[in-house]
Parts: sequence; C-alpha cells; structure tokens
Amino acid sequence: MIRRKQSIQLFLLSLSLLLHGCASMRQREQLEAFNKLYSHGLYEQAATTQVALQSSQTAAPEDLLYSLEAGTAFRYAHQLKQSNTQFDQAEAILKYHNQQKQLGKTVDSIGSILVNDALLDYSGTIYDGIMINTYKALNFWQQGDYQNARVEFNRALDRQRRAKEHFSKEISNHKQALAQKQAQDGINYQKNLNNPRIAQIIRKSYSNLDKFAAYPDFINPFTTYLAGLFFLHDGSHNKAADLLKEAYGMTPKQSVIKDDFIYAQKRANGAQIDHKYVWIIFENGMAPIKQEFRVDLPIFLLTRHVSYTGIALPKLRLQAPAYPYLNIELKPNKVYQTQFLASMDRVIQTEFKKQYPWIVSRALLSAMVKTTAQYYAQQQLGPWGGIIAGLMQLATTAADLRIWSALPKEFQIAKISTPKDGKLNISPPNQPKLSIQLSPHKNYLLYIKIPMTNAPMTYKLLPL
Repeated sequence: MIRRKQSIQLFLLSLSLLLHGCASMRQREQLEAFNKLYSHGLYEQAATTQVALQSSQTAAPEDLLYSLEAGTAFRYAHQLKQSNTQFDQAEAILKYHNQQKQLGKTVDSIGSILVNDALLDYSGTIYDGIMINTYKALNFWQQGDYQNARVEFNRALDRQRRAKEHFSKEISNHKQALAQKQAQDGINYQKNLNNPRIAQIIRKSYSNLDKFAAYPDFINPFTTYLAGLFFLHDGSHNKAADLLKEAYGMTPKQSVIKDDFIYAQKRANGAQIDHKYVWIIFENGMAPIKQEFRVDLPIFLLTRHVSYTGIALPKLRLQAPAYPYLNIELKPNKVYQTQFLASMDRVIQTEFKKQYPWIVSRALLSAMVKTTAQYYAQQQLGPWGGIIAGLMQLATTAADLRIWSALPKEFQIAKISTPKDGKLNISPPNQPKLSIQLSPHKNYLLYIKIPMTNAPMTYKLLPL
C-alpha cells in the first residue's frame, strides 16, 4: 500500500515536471515567432499572432504582453484604431496588476516559489506603462485628435513622476512577503539570501550588470522630449519649455533639443516665428531580449543531502541597431544625418538593474524551498523520491524571459528647415532613397521605424 502511494506521488511529480517544461518551451517559441515577423516588418501578421493568443475574456490578467506586442505591431501596420484598442486593454491589465502589487495581494509573493516566474501572469514594468501612454498619445496625435493626445501625454508624464514611489512600495511589499514566509516556515531564509559566496557566484556569471548606464528615477527622455514637442505645437508654450528644459538636462549634447528649448522659450515670451521645420524621429532597431543563464550553487550552502541545487536568472542581451543613422537629402550637395536622442536600452536597463536584487532573491528563495522539499522527498520516499524531486527542481528552475521586445533599441532625431521646393529624400546608408513631397509652408513630424537591417522603412508624415 505504501509503495502504491509512493508510486502515485512520483507519477504526479513527473507529470508536473512535464507540464512546467512544456509551458516554458511554448512561451519561448511564441516570443521567437513574434520577433521573427516583427523584425522583418511584417507588422500586421505579427499583431495577428498576438491577438490569437489572447484569452476570450477582455483585458484578462494573462494577456498583458500579448496586448503590448499587438498594439505596437498594429501601430506600424498603420492600423492606429486597433493599436489603441490593444493599448487600452494593456493599460487596464497593467492597472489591475499594479493594484494587486500595491495591496500586497500578488500571487507571486509566496505561492509561485515552487514553480517559476515564467508561469505567472506577466505583470509589466514601469517603462511599459510609460510607453503605453506615449504610443497612445502618438496614435491620437497622428490621427489629429489633439485632445486625447494631450490626455495621454499627461498620463505618461504622471507615470514618470510617480515611478519612484511606485517602485519603493513594490519592493516594500516583497520584503514583507519574505518576512511572512520566514515566519510561516520557521526558517531564516534571509541568512542564505545575504550569503556573500552566493552573491560572488552570481556577479561572476553576470559581470556587466554593474556597468549598465542608467537613466535617473525611471525617466524616459524620449517621452519627456516628445511631450514637449507636442505641447509646443499645441500652444502650451510654457509647459513645452519646461519639458524641453528637462529633456535637455538629461541629454545636454543633443543640439536639436537645445534648439527646441530655445524655440519654446521664445514662443512662451510671445515671439512669432514663421520659419517652418521638419522634425524627423527614427525608431532604430529593437529592444533587448532576455536570455537565461543557470547558476549551480554549491550544495553545502543549503544542504548536503540533495541531488540538485541551482537557480536560473535572466540576462539582458542588447540587439544591434538597424542602421547607424539616416541620411536626409535636400539637394545633391546638402545632406543631414539623424542623431542620437534617447536609448530605450538604457531605460530598460535602469529598471532591470533596480529589480535585479529581488529577482535573485526570489530565485534563491525558490531554490531553498525546493531543496528542502527534495531533502524530505528523499527521506520519505527513498533514493528514487529524491531523484524525482531533484528532476522536478531542475525542470521548474527557469528564468522569466518575457519582455516587450517590439520597443526600439533607440530613438534618433533630426530637425531641418522645410525645403522650399518641398522635396525630401531620406535613406539609410547605402540603401534606396524614400522620396517625400512636402508643402514648403508647413511644419511636419516625420516618424520612421526600421526594426532590423534590410527591413522595410515604415513612416508616418504628420503636418503640425
């Protein structure tokens, strides 16, 4: 009877192992399939794949990443209404997850430690929320809906102002959850979390984490600058000047932002400026992806009587830019180039670095709980029980690799006088030229997207 009971337990453990492994593998395949379509400029197809993965329930908690990716892909397929529908859904889901975090009710605090973070609902990042509102604002602006664009830019700016407070509250809840777990199990997990030997092993495995060039307090210079540019053309010149001053403070070498700040100040002081300009914004490349690396921990750090002890952690892998710049040709002898404006890589690195201590702590806590379970399985069920539990721990030790990959690597910008003949040619280096006809009497925003070298150039021309 005991052997039969043990066999059932081993069967259930093995089944759970198989399910966890299949779920993680399926998730990675879905991410790779989307990225392949998106990086080749097949935006509508990429969006359709994400919509197909969504739950039948509107704004279901598990659909956040699908909505983010679909919203971005629809945007560059020039289906702006569908794009904002997806971003509206993403914002509603993000709000739900943020409320759960602030109330300390997230299931990932305690209940997930026996599996892995990848099997939880993707709950989003601070920069996710900022870019949702930024892209919604851009969509409305490009549709000529200044009222809703203004609302969304204000929401994006408000998210940036509240980001530091939001993050501090989230970390406080994580610490409370750890204290509850220690009290519940009667085990001093913090002792192992603070083990310098473990910290040394992890630093060796991810040696460039401390070299990330971070932006301060979750601020995205692109959002701040773009909002300033919008308010400049919306007639809110004082607000535009304040935002452009803030953006210039973060990017003091950016001559376009400096020029726009001076321009906004003049308008705020009542100056009438009839000169017309074209602002070119270039979304270059794709955001980082995450890769998994495993750290096998010396068993004596936890207990000697187990088959496997280790953790899996995510590592950011930066992707190559599509092109170093774009050439803007007005006449055969007059060529300008786009210049660096802001790095989405750095925005993502900033938050990732701040989150990393908790990511490591959760992974270690999970390893300790599973190692303890492995030890007791071996004691109660014999060597085979210990082996199966060890395999279970190995299979459920996986890093969460989900990330909003459709974001760009960086933003570039150029500002030129609107050509008197209305003719503008733009191209990546050594690539065919895109010819655009403009009115010499208008201001314009030309927004360009290229996710990968040799991918098609997608653009939207907006009269200002």
